[in-house]
Amino acid sequence: MIKKCMYLILIPYLLFGADSNLTNPFPEATVVKDNLPQETNSSDMENWNSQDWNSYFVGKGADDSVAGNAKLMMGNTNESKVAYSQNPNLLTTDSVKADPNLKDSEDIKGWDSHDQADVLANSLNNTYVSVLDISDKIECYITRDISFQYKCESTGLIYGGEMQKSGRDARLKCDQDCYEQKPCVNVNAEAALSSATVSNLTCDFSVSNSCETSAALDTDKIIKDLTLNFEDTLVDNNSTNKSKEYLITILLTHKNGTVTSVIKNFRRSFTTDESTMNIGDTASKIDIKVAKFEENNNTIANLSNIKVNYKKNDKYICRYLQNMNDIDGKSFANNCASGNIQTFEYQGEEYKICNDGMLGADNSDGTFSNEQSCLSVCKIPQSCVPSYNVFTTNALKTFREGCIEGQAGCSNTNEDCKVARLKGDTVIDEAVFDATANKTTTIQSGIQIKGVIRPRIDPGADLDFERRNQEEWKDEAFKDMASNNKYSSVISAIGENTQEQNAYSIHFLSGATYGVSGGSIRTLYWKLKPPAFDVNNDATYYLYSILVADIGYHDYSANGTLEQKKKQIWYIKTSADDTFKAIKIGENLGYDGLDENNNTQVNTIASSALENKTFTSNAWYPYSTSSYAEYFTTQKFENNDLPYWRFPIVSNLGNLVYKLQGMVRSVTRISGGYDQKYYSGNFDGTGDGLLTFSVYTYYSPNRLSYDNLFSKIDDKEMKKIYKQGEEYLYTQKTEGDADGNNTVVQIFQYGTSDKTSLYTIIHPKKEDIGKKGFIFVFMQ
Repeated sequence: MIKKCMYLILIPYLLFGADSNLTNPFPEATVVKDNLPQETNSSDMENWNSQDWNSYFVGKGADDSVAGNAKLMMGNTNESKVAYSQNPNLLTTDSVKADPNLKDSEDIKGWDSHDQADVLANSLNNTYVSVLDISDKIECYITRDISFQYKCESTGLIYGGEMQKSGRDARLKCDQDCYEQKPCVNVNAEAALSSATVSNLTCDFSVSNSCETSAALDTDKIIKDLTLNFEDTLVDNNSTNKSKEYLITILLTHKNGTVTSVIKNFRRSFTTDESTMNIGDTASKIDIKVAKFEENNNTIANLSNIKVNYKKNDKYICRYLQNMNDIDGKSFANNCASGNIQTFEYQGEEYKICNDGMLGADNSDGTFSNEQSCLSVCKIPQSCVPSYNVFTTNALKTFREGCIEGQAGCSNTNEDCKVARLKGDTVIDEAVFDATANKTTTIQSGIQIKGVIRPRIDPGADLDFERRNQEEWKDEAFKDMASNNKYSSVISAIGENTQEQNAYSIHFLSGATYGVSGGSIRTLYWKLKPPAFDVNNDATYYLYSILVADIGYHDYSANGTLEQKKKQIWYIKTSADDTFKAIKIGENLGYDGLDENNNTQVNTIASSALENKTFTSNAWYPYSTSSYAEYFTTQKFENNDLPYWRFPIVSNLGNLVYKLQGMVRSVTRISGGYDQKYYSGNFDGTGDGLLTFSVYTYYSPNRLSYDNLFSKIDDKEMKKIYKQGEEYLYTQKTEGDADGNNTVVQIFQYGTSDKTSLYTIIHPKKEDIGKKGFIFVFMQ
């Protein structure tokens, strides 16, 4: 008895390629045929079997033509006359149809395939049929261990890869997480503030040491700031030398009962003055207490116009998704079913949005009440593409096979499935499942299904098929390379030096430590292609990076006018981490923007125009610029995995402002027009703001001083590789050392003539993606 097998084949859908070079291990499709006996040759047609009838039809020339039928009808007088009175070779379908004597003959018709089949079917009662025995069978599977992955093109993150999961799950996860986060703006940020009034406070220190006042506050509103007027008078006008210094304490009681201080025992001299204190918090109560500093204080202090100013209700919009300014009026109905369009202004721009709340906005006017809710929908979907990194040649040649569970007659221990496959046993049924569990039946009851493609896999180790065809493939590949310009050549000969190239790149890392929840941390990299002779030479190089920050701030002029000003601080990167040391500062440098004639003005500042100072202990101090400057790392340029080197300059761009020492984070204006500056804590908008920053990079085999670096920047030897806000002006690509005729193949040449390395980056054309290829290297 012959053992038969039924295969369940699990393979990825992408193996059904027309360009596949994998062999088919299975024999041609099995066809189960009847085993027919010999003809009976009986003179009685009632005893004929199918072989007798088959011989009769074939022997008599029966087919689906009328001529074939005429050959069976020689007893008919008219037909016989046609046959014997003329050339028998002229007895054709056309001649029979053309003969007028046979025009009305009802016997003339074609014995088509259906007529013959009917006769054969009717004769089967006299035929013995041998049926193929398929009682002894086993059910097997063959699968490749290839997982399915999808890659988000904007972030580079890969989803999937689990062996037991389908490609659909990976694609859905990628589509969910692959997006570009867009900012939201508060279109109500500049609206008028509401406020709470605190009772005036009058303190006569000739009879009391302190006094205080308080007021209940709205816990549902955020306090923007506190404003109040100070004024004092002497009880005794002759007491001019009496102390006029006070201690001021302002406390906030919060909804949960905790108490925090805005200021505590703050020492100051009373004059006629108005003060503003930033708060940015919620509270249920405010307490203000004033106490005299010394016993000989005989003044009367008045605190008036005490107001707690609240922030206005926030109204955030996503400009990229909600703004309808560019939508034609006729198309409003398609984008805003209600037709209720709300108009807002923000920083001089007008925005029209639909107040239907279609994006999930919780305010009735179509805006969001908080930034996080707005950011959760203010996203631009990015494309997800299959990731082919996992598909190696070895993976395509590796497979698993075995018995489908639940069979008594199939043993994995004895490798029954493998034995049946190698023996070439007949395949009775076969089904193929792709990555998303879609089933395709390819063989049923031993017969291959018409119109389906069987899997072309090669479970064996014999690769002769590939080897036999490699020469032919190579010739075709060379022709394709030459005719379609898919090659490059280096500019410099082996042993000649090449040019240094610098670029930048920004990479996204998963995480939400800073910035938008669910967003990505952005890292700024320096991409460096050194000259050829600086590679593989055993030398150690010192790497330097200087970050130049343009900073905006507000200051009062001599006449008391609040002015917008600019300063510049230079920083040197001192370690592989985000550690930056201030090395230059220049203040009151003017401001980039529009002048009085609305012309753009840009202040270009030479390094010599700034002061060589460093920042420590909340103050600026000079230092020796002839001393060695800090380098952030050292590097031997050799044995790199990439054709260029990449160094992180700022590992988290969203947190950079907190890494720059010497920036004023907040300012409190106190009596006498004096500003108290704070260099720690949070940036609350009263201090400095980072307008933009530039990055300069340089490497050298020798240690360099600060003066050396400053001169190299002025002489443009130390290159600027990046400027925030003007990224489009700086390259993100190291071009390599090829001739530049095409962008398909980049070549990077390193080392001297006796120690040369060549790297390539291949950017396949769209039509080549997913195919095998040859790499040709020519030297002359």
